[in-house]
Amino acid sequence: MRAASDVRGDRYKLTYEHYVRASAETPMQILDGAVYVTPAPLTDHQLAIGEIYAELRAWAQGRGGRAYLGPVDVRLGDHDIVQPDACALLPGRLSRDRNKYILGAPDLAVEVLSPSNARLDRGLKKDRYFASDLTELWLVDLTLRTVEIFLPEAPLTPRVTATKRDRSVTSPTWSDLVVEVGEVFPRRRAKKR
Repeated sequence: MRAASDVRGDRYKLTYEHYVRASAETPMQILDGAVYVTPAPLTDHQLAIGEIYAELRAWAQGRGGRAYLGPVDVRLGDHDIVQPDACALLPGRLSRDRNKYILGAPDLAVEVLSPSNARLDRGLKKDRYFASDLTELWLVDLTLRTVEIFLPEAPLTPRVTATKRDRSVTSPTWSDLVVEVGEVFPRRRAKKR
């Protein structure tokens, strides 16, 4: 399969049961019944999400919640199973943790954009998150070196945009969630010849 490819047939939409049978062999997500396969993330992607997860974990635990580092299956609906790079459940949604997956949207999801997934994460995946009651979505762009925070009442326009030059980014929903932006973006390496 091609990266981020749509392989849905015209006859039916795939469900969680299809996903479980196939995902043991190939990392994938299902959005609107269509399968999307993406390659393993680059090391810069992993470094960035590691920094964000460390902050997210401390914040969520301080509020009595939990943070999860991807891949973790999130069942947004019968035909929408996603794997955010990181997410958090606060006390009011902890019952959504079903051990095998999270049933319903988390409070906060974080997606680090890669060339193979940026279009999907900014489009259909963001739409599906907000259609299923996500409170806040962070999109981290390693190329532009930005963190954009989206809210359900204005899902097309970021409520907050922070760049590498900013010291930190603060959640517009939870003022005690602050991430040091400089730590999120790996230092640029000299290119090998």
